Amino acid sequence: MSEKKPFSYTYVSPERKTALPGDKHGGDKGRKLHGRPLLRAVLWGTGNCLLFGFGLTCVLEWSMFTAGILCG
Repeated sequence: MSEKKPFSYTYVSPERKTALPGDKHGGDKGRKLHGRPLLRAVLWGTGNCLLFGFGLTCVLEWSMFTAGILCG
């Protein structure tokens, strides 16, 4: 029997002429998010999700359509 080699695939965009982010054979390594930017992104996303939920509650539970639409 023959040995099985692992499958490897690399795509290069014809427009950009670079490999996909994180490709170990070159190309852009991608932008890693860590530290303060990560904390800021998590807090921003959580806050916006809570604000959207409040707007949804205004419309569905309390029938406050204007406040719900503004929050949403």
